[in-house]
Amino acid sequence: MVDLALTDNLFTESVIEEAIQELDILFNTVPTELIGDTTYGSNFLQFLWSLTPMEESITRYIYERIAGYTVYAASLKKEVNVTKYDDVNETVYVVEITLFDENDKEYHKEYTLRG
Repeated sequence: MVDLALTDNLFTESVIEEAIQELDILFNTVPTELIGDTTYGSNFLQFLWSLTPMEESITRYIYERIAGYTVYAASLKKEVNVTKYDDVNETVYVVEITLFDENDKEYHKEYTLRG
């Protein structure tokens, strides 16, 4: 499929490019922000305000979001790794998502979650 790109390319033409674009849209959209689908998006604030480490819960949440709200990313083999560290006044989670194409070539995407 050829789709309009959100980055420097004019179009996305590979499944990996489209999967990465799906992840960017999904993780940068807050539920209720998309008109017509109030469940689309990601609510990471629920994890950031918790007093206990939430790496496993965030990982499970990300897999569920990808499976339920993406087409290309859901169809690819993937690994999600969440690491927590404490900044001066807040908890920060670094989410690393590795996507694998049909030749098992790896593509990495990283998101930082902070309150």
